[in-house]
Amino acid sequence: MPDPTEPLQLENCSLDDVIAALLSGTPIGGRNIENFKLPSSDSLKIFAYYTQHRDLWPRNRQVLGPEIDGLLKALDSELPQTPRTTRGAAGACPIWNLRRVEAHRFGGLHRHCGPAGEDPEPFVLEIDKDLTLISGFNGAGKTALLSSIICA
Repeated sequence: MPDPTEPLQLENCSLDDVIAALLSGTPIGGRNIENFKLPSSDSLKIFAYYTQHRDLWPRNRQVLGPEIDGLLKALDSELPQTPRTTRGAAGACPIWNLRRVEAHRFGGLHRHCGPAGEDPEPFVLEIDKDLTLISGFNGAGKTALLSSIICA
């Protein structure tokens, strides 16, 4: 039997709204976006674990034993009970503001490897104004910066 729940419109939601929708089993979708929801109870348990441990979100880090132990405990636990959400189904579209761009080895948005061949530090751009102008010479990375934002 198909799920009668109306999908949450992604373009009308914050990250916290999307997380709440996925945890509650509410599908998310939007204009030109195919509806999506977590496909299994195990994926829901793992997603719930990571929503409670946002410190584990940064990429480019090593997965350690305590994280694996936490995931295994989460898989052995009961499904989290979250009420279905309906916010974002209709109404005014919120204004999103880009405040930080962080990229690692994306289209030239990084320094070259160090003298010992170590990984470059991630490219980080903090945006603290409502309007930001990006300028630079050819090959400086303006288009790469735009592409990283679009890809995200």
